[in-house]
Amino acid sequence: MAGINIRELYFRVTSRPEILPASIRSALMDAGIQVCRETNLLRGTAFATLPSGGHQIDIPLPPDQSLVRVNQVRVRHDGAWVDLDELAPVYLEHQRVHTSNAPEGVPSRWGLRGGTLFFQSPADKAYPLRIDHTWAPTRASQPEFFDLPDDAEEAMVAYARWILLQDRDPRAAAEARRDYDAALPGLRAMGETGESGTRSIFDFLPFEG
Repeated sequence: MAGINIRELYFRVTSRPEILPASIRSALMDAGIQVCRETNLLRGTAFATLPSGGHQIDIPLPPDQSLVRVNQVRVRHDGAWVDLDELAPVYLEHQRVHTSNAPEGVPSRWGLRGGTLFFQSPADKAYPLRIDHTWAPTRASQPEFFDLPDDAEEAMVAYARWILLQDRDPRAAAEARRDYDAALPGLRAMGETGESGTRSIFDFLPFEG
């Protein structure tokens, strides 16, 4: 199985005897979550139904996942999935989206606050929605495995070192932070375009038929 098991990274983080394995494990968990949040490498699709008369809906995610970004919202209309535009500009008043010249009834534009999608007007009937998004594991789920490409290992190790060494060795911690920051652009590019050198994000994402 592709992905990164943090147990395999312990000795790459530090060999300092005063730093216990439990601390390394915790730092690597935080590092993996941070990489996921900053790179948009974990992609998902959520399905929901906007009820008749509804103008907002919480994005349904598993309890071990937190929303990072909504990439695209589609609505099932007249037998086909139709892309919706993101509202810009948008402001919320009493939990309602307000825009000028927004069509009524059929969802056509969306805004996001937290994990809730808002639409320009109450729906005139029930509409299935497809929400393409990126996500990160929650800290409460205690993740030890991250479905990330091997390219992300160096960034995770560097961020974990930065966490652990800030009070012990500020110079080494600063170097680790520079290593982490240097690794981010390539990972972000992979998250945005699907390409990193000769590798593709689709090499490790599960196939969706």
